[in-house]
Amino acid sequence: MDRNWIVKNLCMLLSGLTLIGCDSDSNSDTDYSDIELARVSGKPLTTTDAASFERFLKNGIRVRLSYAGDDVLEGDYAVPADSADSTGSDTAAESDGDTGSGDYSTTNLHEAGVDEADRVKYDGEHLFVVTSAYSNGYYETEDTLAVDARDSMPAPENLNNAVRILRTDSDTASAEEIARIESAEGELSFSSLYLRGGADQLVTLSNAGYYGIAETVDESDWSWNNGKVELRSFDISDAANPAEEWKLELEGYLNGSRRIGDTLYVVTRYMPNIPGLNYYTGTASAREDNEKLINDTPLADLLPHYQANDGEVESLVSASDCLVPEDIEPNQGYADLVTLTAINLDTHAISSAVCLNTNVQGLYSSQSGFYIGATSYESWYDSSHHTAVHKFALDSGSIDYRASADVPGYLGWDDPAFRMDEVDDDLRIVTTDFQDWDDPLHQLTILREDGDSRELMTVSTLPNDEHSDPIGKPGENIYAVRFTNERAYIVTFETIDPLYVLDLSDHDAPVIAGELEIPGFSRYLHPVESGWLLGIGQEVVNGRSDGIKAELFDVRDMSAPQVANKIVIGGQGSYSEVLYDLRALSFLHVDQDTKRLAFPVDVWQPGSSYSSTWIGSGLFAFDLLRGEDDAFELSISGELIAETPSAQQNYPQNTGRGRSVIHNDAVFYVHGDDVYSDTWGSWHNPQGPM
Repeated sequence: MDRNWIVKNLCMLLSGLTLIGCDSDSNSDTDYSDIELARVSGKPLTTTDAASFERFLKNGIRVRLSYAGDDVLEGDYAVPADSADSTGSDTAAESDGDTGSGDYSTTNLHEAGVDEADRVKYDGEHLFVVTSAYSNGYYETEDTLAVDARDSMPAPENLNNAVRILRTDSDTASAEEIARIESAEGELSFSSLYLRGGADQLVTLSNAGYYGIAETVDESDWSWNNGKVELRSFDISDAANPAEEWKLELEGYLNGSRRIGDTLYVVTRYMPNIPGLNYYTGTASAREDNEKLINDTPLADLLPHYQANDGEVESLVSASDCLVPEDIEPNQGYADLVTLTAINLDTHAISSAVCLNTNVQGLYSSQSGFYIGATSYESWYDSSHHTAVHKFALDSGSIDYRASADVPGYLGWDDPAFRMDEVDDDLRIVTTDFQDWDDPLHQLTILREDGDSRELMTVSTLPNDEHSDPIGKPGENIYAVRFTNERAYIVTFETIDPLYVLDLSDHDAPVIAGELEIPGFSRYLHPVESGWLLGIGQEVVNGRSDGIKAELFDVRDMSAPQVANKIVIGGQGSYSEVLYDLRALSFLHVDQDTKRLAFPVDVWQPGSSYSSTWIGSGLFAFDLLRGEDDAFELSISGELIAETPSAQQNYPQNTGRGRSVIHNDAVFYVHGDDVYSDTWGSWHNPQGPM
């Protein structure tokens, strides 16, 4: 996200404004010179009395008041990140028993057993697809189809956002739509899904609003400030006739979610709104009016609410549920409230909710622990910063705050969850310190909970005095991180791609076990099995990014990692969403000697004068076969092209929305809102769009 946008819309303080503290019984004192924005802190979190919490929250609102909105705030206001959305074990899997090691692939996850929302889900018989709020893909890209094929297609019943339910046949690699859950006009659009196959339950998530100052979305019989998250549960025991069971609305903006068994954990960010508050006025009387509104607003009106089945609006949390850093000062404040809510999907009820009056940037969840991180920028002009990490224990819907820590550096903006991992209750975290912007310092820190102090104590770091070699060459930034039980793989890049293998078998003494330098870089790392690692990134030719590269690493010997082989698709300008979204990769363990994977690619080829030409978009499929010496080899199996150029279309129209499912020899590819299919290994009879 653009920093100028953050500064203008989130920080909005003006240079000539003097700010002082104001007690709750003062209606006209608008000199706020003593009030400060609470800094990101890694000190333990604590609850406080209602009056103190109300003061902190209202001070945060006072800090946000602007009379010009053009100047830079010298503080920390990191934007929320859905890490997605958060890796973990060698092969991610659904928590209902689907491991991707059976008949069909499931959603590719950060952490095994911790399910994540996605726009496509599959239960082995039915494909569930969230469509856009515009049109079916074949109407958006009709230039790619033959005229007679277009004319023979039935027009869609409506163009609203929906969930398509398609019955699949893996024997014939075919699918047909049997139902559609429509979002009615005026309702929130579906954004993502959860699927509980054993419970015959489909859960949809919808999100309204965006991160802005005092935005209000009016829905139902009350005002949802800054956004609303809507959860709907459907009984799909008869998939052709899905029946809605329950609806829950949460006040706030969706930061992320995870499902562990029958519990869905939802993280929302709520920005208190006081109707009538003026953020852009400069007159003394208007400032006094603002202060009177702040003082007269009850605390309950500044906390998030929820509503079940359009019933009574209720408070989601109270002041006693909200945590603040123990080192916060009375004259400090922070306006945002981040709430972690546990929802029991069996009983259709909120199990518990915890509120944090502090900044949040990255989310990571294991099956038993939830970690929230936030990076502090002491000044927009100063590169020194640190990351606060807060740990919560998860147990069958209960959420228990445990401990906090500060580590140097930041988590990164792409997907902070990849930089965190829990093993044996220890958190391993990789951060980057930009004290020298031209030479970032990367550090692994291993943290362990100390229950008495509520601190995450540092067990070890890397580099350290005994092992001082840096992670990365001078000037290189981190492009990818992936943890397994006893290892971490880190890719850094500036002009070459060093792959570092870290031995984490002894948490007290982590070491860099091996290093490999090759052209190009990996953006996503996927552990295949012990000793084998897949990297997906871009080739680099003459210092410029080139085609999409799938690269197989032999890391059986940690001290001497090697490239087994690589495949490059397309040229300069080629793109795949798997570079930034792991859910775009499908991976299936057919057996001990056979693995299959697929991901979408927009293929571009170099043209004249440093330009590139788009030549098509589709799904590319690969085999991983074990051969002699117990070694795997990566090879391309085939491709399913769904979109090509025409006289009316020179650019792909469905970039970033590709998903696929591998079921035995059947492949189902979701391109935009449409489904295409083919048979693995033959790739000669594609079907679609369906």
